[in-house]
This record gives sequence, structure tokens and C-alpha cells, in this order.
Amino acid sequence: MANSQYRIGLVAILLTIACISSVPIDKLYGEYVAEYAYGTDTIRLEKSGVYSQVVRVTATGDVTNNSGQWSFDAKENRVDLQGCLSPDDGVGNLRKDYKVHNAGGCSYPVEREYGFGPWLRLGPDEGSPHRKTR
Repeated sequence: MANSQYRIGLVAILLTIACISSVPIDKLYGEYVAEYAYGTDTIRLEKSGVYSQVVRVTATGDVTNNSGQWSFDAKENRVDLQGCLSPDDGVGNLRKDYKVHNAGGCSYPVEREYGFGPWLRLGPDEGSPHRKTR
């Protein structure tokens, strides 16, 4: 009994460490996609510190392109985008003003899918995080 409790405790500790461990910046470069009922929001992080963003609205066929500077705060494990678009209203609906740049920028926690492994996402698991596709 004590041995199984020890194993469960050890697994819990390892998962906690994996969830809060910082991601090396070279693992961040690439493409992340958030899928919504109304379309997609794709963010590509370049090594140069530039990001590109493409918002696609399925119903209208509308495609909106955006780009700007991005940075990574390794201590906080966050990616910050300057002048980003925020297409989602937080409950899964397209914002009417989604083409307007977010003056405050966007800040996403960098997390590993399932708490470990190579699969990364920008944003928490709730809702529609940007999942790394390449």
C-alpha cells in the first residue's frame, strides 16, 4: 500500500515539474493554430522575432493577415505578441472588431500538451489554444 502511494506521489511531482518547466526558445519557432467554430487563427513565430498571423473566417471566406514583433519571457514562460489580432470573444464567437489590432498586445502562456512531451500550445487548455502544428 505504501509503495503504491509513493509511486502515485512521485508521478504527481514529475507531472507538476513538467508542467511548470520552461520551454527553450528554439522549441517555440514554428506554426500554431487555434480552431474555432467560425474559422482558424494561425500564428507563426520566426527566429528573427517577427510573427505572422492569419485569421480565416469560414462562413465568409475572409482572410486577414497581420504581423509584428514577438518576444519570449523565459521566467514567466510566456510569448508576447505586439499589435496582434484577437478574433475570439472568449466564449467561442468571432468578435465584430476582430480586424482591429489589440493595442495591449497578446500574451500567451507556453504550455506542454498533457503536461509533458514535445507538443506545445500557446494558451491554456480551456477553450481553443493555439496548438503547434510544425
